[in-house]
Amino acid sequence: MECLTSRRDCFYKLKEVGKAFYLLIDRTVQEALKTYPWLAEGRYE
Repeated sequence: MECLTSRRDCFYKLKEVGKAFYLLIDRTVQEALKTYPWLAEGRYE
């Protein structure tokens, strides 16, 4: 496995993946709020 070569490398890769994942989630949430403004008000009807 790659992670065995360098812990710092592995951590950096995980961080990058985590950041990309967070941005994807964030974008999805923003789009959902634009489409369904009532979600922001906490009403899930």
